[in-house]
Amino acid sequence: MQSWFIIELNGASWRHEDVSVHTSLLDGLKACGQVDVLTRADSEQGGAWVLMLDVDRDRRPVLRTIDAVQVPLLTMAGKQIWTRKGLQRHFSEHPLWAVEKDYPGLDSHPLRRDNLLLLLFEWCALTVEQKKVTLPEDFISRTADYAAVKKMIEVLLPVESYGAARLGEDRVEAGDAVQYVDADKNRFYRPLTIVDLFELKNQAAKGKVVAGGITAAREPASVRLSVESIGELRAVVDEGSHWQIGSAVPLTEIVEVLGDEYPELGKTLQRYASGPLRNRMTLGGQLNTSSGRAELGPVLLALEARVRLASEGGARDLTVQSFFARHEEGALRHNEIIKSVSVPRDTAEMLRVKDCEQRVCEAYKISLRSTACPALISAAFALELDEEKKVKRAILAYGGLIEQPVLAVKAAAALKGKVWDQQAVIAVLKNLDEEIALLGKLDEKDGRRLWVSTLLQKFQHQYASLQKRKADEAEAEVRRDLAEEGEGFFKPVDAD
Repeated sequence: MQSWFIIELNGASWRHEDVSVHTSLLDGLKACGQVDVLTRADSEQGGAWVLMLDVDRDRRPVLRTIDAVQVPLLTMAGKQIWTRKGLQRHFSEHPLWAVEKDYPGLDSHPLRRDNLLLLLFEWCALTVEQKKVTLPEDFISRTADYAAVKKMIEVLLPVESYGAARLGEDRVEAGDAVQYVDADKNRFYRPLTIVDLFELKNQAAKGKVVAGGITAAREPASVRLSVESIGELRAVVDEGSHWQIGSAVPLTEIVEVLGDEYPELGKTLQRYASGPLRNRMTLGGQLNTSSGRAELGPVLLALEARVRLASEGGARDLTVQSFFARHEEGALRHNEIIKSVSVPRDTAEMLRVKDCEQRVCEAYKISLRSTACPALISAAFALELDEEKKVKRAILAYGGLIEQPVLAVKAAAALKGKVWDQQAVIAVLKNLDEEIALLGKLDEKDGRRLWVSTLLQKFQHQYASLQKRKADEAEAEVRRDLAEEGEGFFKPVDAD
């Protein structure tokens, strides 16, 4: 095993020797002399962003902003990293820097100003059409000049895509294999195949499997097994009747591939954490965290997703409901990993099998802010209806009440056979309140009981005419109204 590794920082190779496995990327950058703006980062709260050259599922290069505080240094072995000053020095011809000079008050906080510029650099790598539908929500902060941000976006929108190829790469590998040991005998492995992963798990029974590494700092382990370079765990595959999402696929990439087909999933993921964190967070990793289950759990239940677990002995499938129900006792057996999550497609054939005319699904979240803020409560609902608008089946899922998401089975059963209208929903509200209060251990004074009923009523109002709306349609209307009223470029929405 080796006790050194190399990262590419601002176009130069930096060799790290005898570094602790638990060292963050931020501390590694400081060791490379990048101590200007990055030293002002709060090591507890995060926020020191850098740009990483990554690969998508087709091994094409993509630019991703990541948080140097939250990412372990070793996960960046062999990767290209750029700071704001490095980008400006090496790519001085980029139109962003000329536009920046016109808006010196972009952000009053120096660190956040650098973060904004990195986000804009990443955004400039998109095509014009992609830019039009990609709103950089992470510009939200108490110190940003929203008017300046809006003006810069308008100026940079028509600029030709300035993508990852400009950084000198046409195709990038996910990362070479790594076998590293530090002075305290802590070890880090990055295998390239799932066979190699299981061999390593046999050697280190207590090894911690990581992908993006976001939770690694909070969960120290003497042995870490990174799965981000294993191709079959990084794949998103169209299987015809369903999509198979590898457990190591970053949340951002899931939105890019599936957001249009599953707007309820895309909306949920886009409002989960922040962009730099979503660029490293993976679906498999979030299924193993309480916050991930609280926010992503309900929509996966509504979509009737299945979880595939794999070991040396083979693979087995669980409904996502069974996976959550067994999580406290341990859904994973000895040496098992989460291999993938499958999401059914609402094809004409699938509707015929279910003997229904239409299926609608939507997800909601109530939080202090609409983005980058944990949910106080989340919900996702699905309906299968016949040609007479009668409910053949309903799924009512809620998260954020207890450790696992919960299903209101009795209330859903009470909707079966009823015409989907306001009266049908009102008739089940009392049963829904009592069922969720019992499942979620809510007392009479808990305000979340009101939200439980309100979100179902909102779903009924939104789909009263059974016209499926795009996930961002309502939000787009709100934003247009706010722009006309001059109330700023961004404004949080409490529950949508």
